[in-house]
Amino acid sequence: MHYIVLKNPRPDAEDELIYLLTNMAIAVLVYILAIREGLLKECRDGIRWVRDKASGFEYRAVSVFLKGMDIVRRKALNLAQFIRYLRKITNGQYASIFQNI
Repeated sequence: MHYIVLKNPRPDAEDELIYLLTNMAIAVLVYILAIREGLLKECRDGIRWVRDKASGFEYRAVSVFLKGMDIVRRKALNLAQFIRYLRKITNGQYASIFQNI
């Protein structure tokens, strides 16, 4: 993962620096958030199991990841909403990171 800090090229910018994450880091972040939200949803709602008739093997009707991605998508409709979501789940612990976004 790469965390990049650049000088802000805008002369009228309030913030002197710009903070960027590489696509790989963003993908990892979204994956972790999806798993987190999927597990929380399963804790609240329970797990719906499906049984394979041929083998008798039971598996989740919907994966933890897909449950979580549905939630994360709704939380990330725009950047401001996504930042509020991140602040909420981190209890404001990393507020200084989000102030420049």
